[in-house]
Amino acid sequence: DAVRSELESAHWLPSADSPGGRLRPCDAVIVPDPLVAPLAGKLPGVLPPGWSDPALVFLGARRLSVAELVDEVATIDAPPAWWRALYAGFAEAVPAGPERDALGALVVPLVGGERVTGPRGGVVAEPDARLGDLSVLGVRVVHPDAAHPLLTALGAGEGGGRDLLELSQVREAVETSLDADEPESVASAVLALVAAAVRLDRRCVDGD
Repeated sequence: DAVRSELESAHWLPSADSPGGRLRPCDAVIVPDPLVAPLAGKLPGVLPPGWSDPALVFLGARRLSVAELVDEVATIDAPPAWWRALYAGFAEAVPAGPERDALGALVVPLVGGERVTGPRGGVVAEPDARLGDLSVLGVRVVHPDAAHPLLTALGAGEGGGRDLLELSQVREAVETSLDADEPESVASAVLALVAAAVRLDRRCVDGD
């Protein structure tokens, strides 16, 4: 009991975001190894890779479930590239199955700066599409720096300009644009999709 009491109260666990720092078990957080790098410095108390022994939980460390991790990262303010690194970590740490369902509530940054909850309903554009903010058309385009295969596995659509032109919400936006307050914004967005489709067609003709 005396040894346990000392281990619980002492600062002896290493910190992933501070090489010389030490943590008490009650301040430590255990996450899967692939998530340590993106979460270090973002989530307080993350332990380095390899520090996941059940004894640490016995001493007071928290082992977060996938759903708890998704909740914890929801308020993190980070650039799109960081979110891509986080998605990569989740893809490696959480295999396909019931546990991965919790990832459907991940934050997803969009073109234009908005953030939404969950990839379902969003679109991962082709790398060379160079699409702008298409929210005026009802299309939520994932920021290219955040795009990762995990998002499409979780329900996001994918494609280029031609695919997006065929979406029902785009057709509806065009049909109602004459009555819109600013039809020019709809026209600009549609022309951006046309330009992306033309670029893709030219690559196909050139054999790319």
